[in-house]
Amino acid sequence: MTTGTGIVRWQSTVDPTRCGLELAGYFADQHRLEAELDKGLGKSSVTRPAFVFTSPGSTRAEDIASAVTRAADFSSDARMCVALDAEALCATDSVVLRKANVGILLDHVDADTPLSIITTDLIEAVRFDETFLRRAYVDSRSACVLAAMLGLAHDLGLATLGSVDEANSNGEFAFDYVVIPAFD
Repeated sequence: MTTGTGIVRWQSTVDPTRCGLELAGYFADQHRLEAELDKGLGKSSVTRPAFVFTSPGSTRAEDIASAVTRAADFSSDARMCVALDAEALCATDSVVLRKANVGILLDHVDADTPLSIITTDLIEAVRFDETFLRRAYVDSRSACVLAAMLGLAHDLGLATLGSVDEANSNGEFAFDYVVIPAFD
């Protein structure tokens, strides 16, 4: 997905007045994370983000708990979320997640992600793995799996995030949010 550091802006495909922000690579440094959040919110004065998320970059329970606590401590009109992959989500105490009032974005979703994970009631959004998406854009079986997963996520009321490239320029796969060009 996103590598390095920076602000990634996700634009709604349904409502052009809605967007989300991803703070990529700042999680280890709380002050830098807060500064990037302020920077991102400042640049979004016309379109306030509906959500802001970051990834702890670790599957260790204490790192995830710390990520959830930090996200819960932010004061913003935007919904604060932590991006966790299936392994990290399974290793996390659901009581900690419920108490924090922080959204969970299921990250790196691909054909190997169990559907039961997507149906977990703590999940608010899913972000599909770029490698899986590239494969689905050219392979009909992978495309069927992606279409089924998108349908399930939408039926569950989850936001979906994915990249759009030339292979999906016709909008065959309907993501709720897509990456928009550089936002620095």
